[in-house]
Amino acid sequence: MITLCFEYKKVNFYMNKLLKYLFATLIILEFTSNFGIALPNCPTDPKALKDNCFGDFYYKDEEHDIQYQGEFQMNRFHGQGKISYSSSTNSYSATGEFKNGFLDGYVTFNHSYGTYKGFFKNNKFHGKGEYISKNGHKVVGSFKDDVLANGTGTMPIMGYSEGHYFTGSFKNGYPDGWGHMKSPEGVVTYVLFEEGKYIKYEYLIDTNGNYYHSDGHFIDDHRNKTVVYKAFNKLSDDERKSVQYALKDMGYYKLPIDGVWGKGTNTAIIEYTKSMKSQATFFNQSSTDVFLKDLAILGLDLYFVAEIEEEKKRNVRLSSNSSKKSYSSNNSSTTIGGSGSSYIKIGDTIFSSDGRTHHKIGDTIFSSDGTTHQKIGDTIFSSDGTTHQKIGNTIFKSDGTICQSIGAHAFCN
Repeated sequence: MITLCFEYKKVNFYMNKLLKYLFATLIILEFTSNFGIALPNCPTDPKALKDNCFGDFYYKDEEHDIQYQGEFQMNRFHGQGKISYSSSTNSYSATGEFKNGFLDGYVTFNHSYGTYKGFFKNNKFHGKGEYISKNGHKVVGSFKDDVLANGTGTMPIMGYSEGHYFTGSFKNGYPDGWGHMKSPEGVVTYVLFEEGKYIKYEYLIDTNGNYYHSDGHFIDDHRNKTVVYKAFNKLSDDERKSVQYALKDMGYYKLPIDGVWGKGTNTAIIEYTKSMKSQATFFNQSSTDVFLKDLAILGLDLYFVAEIEEEKKRNVRLSSNSSKKSYSSNNSSTTIGGSGSSYIKIGDTIFSSDGRTHHKIGDTIFSSDGTTHQKIGDTIFSSDGTTHQKIGNTIFKSDGTICQSIGAHAFCN
């Protein structure tokens, strides 16, 4: 029969060992009593019978130190009393009811392993009680022969390695029903037991706070401490939008593109990883960061095309309202949304409408056509001999081209 695991058997061993000493030798020493029991004092003669009286018992040898104060009947602890025991390896104290030398009735029992408040029978937990272990785990219910027959709380699981705890209901000393099992590593599993027999689990929570379904897919509830949330918010605004575009293109994301973390983004990532069977990537932060970076790259072209289309729509609205804006310099002019080239900046990469890309490293820009551009102050010197001077939001090129910068976009004449 499985006991409460922690130390009940050890406690019982010392209790029974103690009683052998008590009945083998009755050495009665007088010490002050404040117990308040309305019985006559026991005789001080060690050979005299102690019956229906109140007195003290003391025993000590090289290994044990035992003290009792309370009621006696026929030379046995019987009635209300308190006892303490200590040795080099074990110690406890108990206050409550005794019967024929045994703890029997309501008792408060303090041991180095924890505290029990409840009923005893023949030196065993028996009846309603509450046990709180030294590490704070608590069980409450009905005990029978040191076993939690029916109750609830947290206690170790017999049959598992040390450090496995179950929080839930117990029957005959075993986990019974749905509850949370915690491993020594800190992984929590919502699991079903039937009197100690493992049946199945519904989900687990890893040490990063991520939830996983029993089939392995990620079911995080978009709480802010998860690795996925942290990885998503490490991305730039453009990259976050690119992630959403990629998920939307694959049919997982259903909401407007806004680059903001929420239930829609979370659900989309869940469904995507489930379909890709890539949930294991979320077990640490670094792999999750890489995963979302790759997803952002996957949606980058979609984001670029969508931004260009949105810009065209804005230009059509401007044209229809006859409110085109012109910017002049040196008798030249450029029109926003005109027939010239346009650019969009995403992170450190600039995409040109002519198909070229430009990547910025420090003060140097490397273009996909092989040219390089060095920025000194507000002037950019290109390897093809052209220069670019930026004044406010306007860029003047040495070849006469003028570009207007609006946010992440630039439009040239």
